[in-house]
Amino acid sequence: MWWLVLVCWTLVVARLQNVEAQSSYGYNSRYDFNRRSHAAYPSYIRTRIINPSNIGTGGVYQSTRVIYPSANTVNNPSNTPFGVAYPSNTAFGVAYPNTNTPGERYPGNVPNAGTVGVFTSTAKGDKVNLDVYYETNCPDSMRFIVNQLSPTFRDLENIVDVRLIPFGKARASYDPTSNKYEFQCHHGFAECYGNTVQGCAISLYPDVETHLNFISCMESYPRPSDSGQKCARRQSLDWRKISKCADGEEGKQILFRNGELTKALQPAVTFVPWININKVHTDSIQRKSLRNLKSVICDAYKRPHPKC
Repeated sequence: MWWLVLVCWTLVVARLQNVEAQSSYGYNSRYDFNRRSHAAYPSYIRTRIINPSNIGTGGVYQSTRVIYPSANTVNNPSNTPFGVAYPSNTAFGVAYPNTNTPGERYPGNVPNAGTVGVFTSTAKGDKVNLDVYYETNCPDSMRFIVNQLSPTFRDLENIVDVRLIPFGKARASYDPTSNKYEFQCHHGFAECYGNTVQGCAISLYPDVETHLNFISCMESYPRPSDSGQKCARRQSLDWRKISKCADGEEGKQILFRNGELTKALQPAVTFVPWININKVHTDSIQRKSLRNLKSVICDAYKRPHPKC
């Protein structure tokens, strides 16, 4: 009889150990790591960093707040890891030069910032105006520039005027007391530098084909903000001039001007790239342009075109 009692006791102990083992294995811990609050956005498993997508889902972008001293007080080395992107000390609302047309000036409330309205085609024979507000390191901007904008411009360059504004959802503030600026860039400080490099390229090489080829080259790399020098060499542009602009006062003014142009948009930017056709932005224009920009340009142009 004693052996039957021993067998029963052994089964009870084994059962208790199995329950304890399941508990210590960490079901709760594993579930917590994949909890629903993480599911909304893709994660980098190794670092467990949660990265919200570029679409306006309400996610919070924790861009590092970095204070840049004015060039009037401190000399800042070029090519710093923070990205040297300083707006000028000029007060908001003052006219800034348009980098696409040297000599002309745009006031703070620029009329070409984009308006709410019904999309209309161009007058017969006029070129279609295409404005693209974007961010250098934004995956959606990268795809649009490489897969839509560049091929469309190659086919339709004689009927479309392209204007590129690299700034996007970045933020800038100025403290006149300390004479310092504070920047927050959507994809970190490297993107601030990339935006400035591309803004300088647009200013120094106002021919659209020239600076678009350079920008498209940068956007074809996984980290566009790091590819300026190699793309300048590939496109036979003077990297020293571009870098000097990006690291100096001119680069600050260009970045700040692009911020003012972006801030003046109505409706305001909620997604990048933000696309205006003939100074108008609608959901339909945005949606169609991301899928097939060429068809949008062709629809806006009244005359027949062999590539449409």
